[in-house]
Amino acid sequence: MAEDPKQTHPVAAFLKLLQHGHPPLVKSDGTGAIGPKAAVGNMFYSWSGGSTGEPKLICRSCKSWALSFQENAILFTRKHKKPNANFGHLSHSLTLYAVLVALTTGAEYHPLEGLGTKQQWKMIAHREIQILYAKPTQLRILTKSATLHSRLRAVRGVMIGGGWLDRETKQRVQELCLNAETKEFYGAAETSFITISDPSTPPGLVGQPYTSVPTKVLDTAENKVKAGTSGEIWIKSPSLFSRYTGGVKQHTRWRNGWLSIG
Repeated sequence: MAEDPKQTHPVAAFLKLLQHGHPPLVKSDGTGAIGPKAAVGNMFYSWSGGSTGEPKLICRSCKSWALSFQENAILFTRKHKKPNANFGHLSHSLTLYAVLVALTTGAEYHPLEGLGTKQQWKMIAHREIQILYAKPTQLRILTKSATLHSRLRAVRGVMIGGGWLDRETKQRVQELCLNAETKEFYGAAETSFITISDPSTPPGLVGQPYTSVPTKVLDTAENKVKAGTSGEIWIKSPSLFSRYTGGVKQHTRWRNGWLSIG
């Protein structure tokens, strides 16, 4: 749908679907509702987080993300419309994802970008935000000056992406959000979700692959490596991006439907 990322807002394709009477892509109880009217060809743009260098403008289809809504809906048992919030700009991948999940499930969404730390804290508490989407750096800043006298008791889930959450910050989040379950996912703007952690995941590891995401680890000759050996991650997924707007990138490669971003 969007041909010029400078002129078209990245959320426009999804809004257009709803404005024209198309059914929600995910029902409020977490079950799938993807029907024949869901736009398979509509495209939109978002920026990568820039964690491995300069941010890249990524083009993907509406369907590529809509499929992951259904799988992620069960992570925090979304049987009710739970208000959520994010700290980043809407042009960034994780923020856009949080907005679209709220949009398609009928939940409230509250942007925290541009607010001071104290204002963000008050917003989360006052609006009784239940799901937070955040990067580790954002959580470190948020929790650094907070006190245990102002805990966020309404928060039920913290979805973390865009980097590794250090032990100290994770403990601080658990102390301040007593009722929250913290889940870290490993992925990228190009791949969407690859793995997700749970309470049994050992520190420093990235959890188990999503059920819809086959993975393999290959050496430089693209042969499978043995357990305990370093290699390059390749995945197949219904949530892969379509292309970069600036052509090919050095470390991103496709092989027979499998993708590696280096």
